[in-house]
Amino acid sequence: CAAAMPRAILKQNEHKGGAVMNARDFYPAFVRTARESTLVTKEMLPSFPEAWGTATFLDLYRNNEPAYTELVNKYIVHKIIEDAGMTAQHEYFRIDTVGWITRYQEMAEEAHKLDLSAHLWDLEIAVEHENSKQDWTDEVIKLIHVKCPLKVVISYSHCDERDTTEWKKLKFIARWMQEVKAFAKGSDEEYLLIFGNCFNSKTKADYDTFDYRGYLYNRQTRRFDRI
Repeated sequence: CAAAMPRAILKQNEHKGGAVMNARDFYPAFVRTARESTLVTKEMLPSFPEAWGTATFLDLYRNNEPAYTELVNKYIVHKIIEDAGMTAQHEYFRIDTVGWITRYQEMAEEAHKLDLSAHLWDLEIAVEHENSKQDWTDEVIKLIHVKCPLKVVISYSHCDERDTTEWKKLKFIARWMQEVKAFAKGSDEEYLLIFGNCFNSKTKADYDTFDYRGYLYNRQTRRFDRI
């Protein structure tokens, strides 16, 4: 998925005159955009050419659930977000691996009576593995917005920079993590960064063994400590 740094987005949104959207803004915008009589065009639904110029939004809603789902996500909601001055992106929060504990049994009987599926679970860990030595910072920012007790990002550093540049990068991301609004709300969450060693194509420095190092964010010192 495309990386997007928060400050860059902020500047873009300010340029567009965007503002934070609340529920009372979104709901009328959704109802206004999802009009029954609107005729589907190629720009609205590029993946379903059979609907272009022939089907209305109501037609899709009644007869073609996959097409209508794409219309809602890729056109209606997308348009509302961009019109509000924000950057729209789809399927961004797919996480490499998560660990969760199921509790559906606690609500199963009541859910059955209401003809609902029983879904009750707690997310305990979210892990991202990023090969890129530049883009692991995006994974850190993404996991800040995921609510769970433990967030882990696994990436790599040049083998001859472990005790120098690696610490500078840790200091850098620790400082910018604090600029994310969601970070302050997750005061009981842990952030673990694990860096392996890798070949440095510039200096030709190489390695012959694994050297994974773990760093845990310390909220008191606002820095990462090696563990």
